[in-house]
Amino acid sequence: MAAAAGDDDEWGAGMRDAELLVWVGDFNYRVDRPDGFQPDDSDPENNPVNTQLCQYVHRKISAKQHLDLLSGDQCIREMAKGAIFHGLAEGPIRFLPTYKFEKGRESNALQPFYDQGEKKRVPAWTDRVLFRGSGAQRSALECNAADQRSGVRVCLASPQAYNSLMEVNVSDHKPVYAVLAVHLLWYQQQQLRRCSLGRLWQAAAAAAGGSFSSTSSYADAASGGSLSLLLNLQQLTLQGSNVPAALQLRNPS
Repeated sequence: MAAAAGDDDEWGAGMRDAELLVWVGDFNYRVDRPDGFQPDDSDPENNPVNTQLCQYVHRKISAKQHLDLLSGDQCIREMAKGAIFHGLAEGPIRFLPTYKFEKGRESNALQPFYDQGEKKRVPAWTDRVLFRGSGAQRSALECNAADQRSGVRVCLASPQAYNSLMEVNVSDHKPVYAVLAVHLLWYQQQQLRRCSLGRLWQAAAAAAGGSFSSTSSYADAASGGSLSLLLNLQQLTLQGSNVPAALQLRNPS
């Protein structure tokens, strides 16, 4: 059911406001009409289409032709239409379908033991990782153009950085992971750094009496240790038993 347009605002910033969005989950999209699958509709009671599809998909997996099944992946198809996950991208799928396995049975990429129960669950890529930076993600493998003047840029760290862990057998799903490279604009990092150092400088100055006219010091023996703040017009030095080494910060102003 679609949420009302203003629902996000009642709970704070919505997903559309996020500078970096990574959406991970079991989205339950299935494989339904892969290329090459031609069901026999002549006897739907004794030979239902779902059973035929299940057998077709298992044959493809056994022949190591599982990537051919992506032509019938519902998530890819709906994203291509622009119907779901607007502005997000997904890395290239090169791994086996992640559902439905025999829970607890030792399984791996060479011997993927999919569930063969009465319900005839068709193996599918139900588990996905999608992402975007500040703007609509144009490609999963390349960050948006560097001339984007604000926000976060993100892409897969490599073409192999989107994969599944086939050796994990605690569920009827296999976990999926993505390794992302996230780029923050340098000048934004510098602004944040200067702001943080400025606040630290102001706090240190207040603790030492607020005077920058000459070298000042402040000692605090709280928490069973001691900390000395030595500050002058240009430099702040932290020394003490809880500080592994003297830390010196230049005046950010």
